[in-house]
Amino acid sequence: MTLGVPFSGCAVDAWQQFNAAAEKAYREAKYEEAQKFASAAVREVEDIESEKRRLAVSLFQLGKIYEAQSRHAETEKSFTRALDVFEQASALEHPDFAATLNRLGKLYHLQGRYAEAEALYRQALVVLGQSKRAEDPEIAAGLTDLAMLYQDQGRIIEAELLYRRSLGIQEKVLGSDHPEVASTLRSYATLLRKMDREAEAVKLETRAAGITAKYLKK
Repeated sequence: MTLGVPFSGCAVDAWQQFNAAAEKAYREAKYEEAQKFASAAVREVEDIESEKRRLAVSLFQLGKIYEAQSRHAETEKSFTRALDVFEQASALEHPDFAATLNRLGKLYHLQGRYAEAEALYRQALVVLGQSKRAEDPEIAAGLTDLAMLYQDQGRIIEAELLYRRSLGIQEKVLGSDHPEVASTLRSYATLLRKMDREAEAVKLETRAAGITAKYLKK
């Protein structure tokens, strides 16, 4: 019995239970507890050659936990190691691989490491494009992340094109009144202000506010 949870003697069974416990604690914002479980999950499989996929998943999970606490050095270390292990396991199709690329890209974006962030965002979109249909909400989210990066770099035209692509996907797949549409509209509005297109920015913000108000009434 470890960390208050009974586990079988099988490493994989133990990993599954530690992993589930870590995810539950993470969702409940119990980050110290989540970190202990995720670290235990890593230890269960890190020396088993055939379990690299599980190891990569747990490293990604550990990175998310550090990310939620703004522990940037540990976040980078965990995500970077997760990417290496996914590649060693030839598991580039795993959904957490693209998610790890994207989250590490966001960290680099936050730190002003724009070239590194762009490379990761673009790689994540390529991976998603190989495993998802072209009009998928995850692809739309990735396009928005890249648009925000370009906006911060002053690459205004490229950013606007990406915002428009993202909105097109979101409105078609999620519906015009979805909260993710409202979020993208707000981001796009900030870009329009930089372009001195105030009337268009206000229009988008008003629409976003309407979506949010409608959503909160549900």
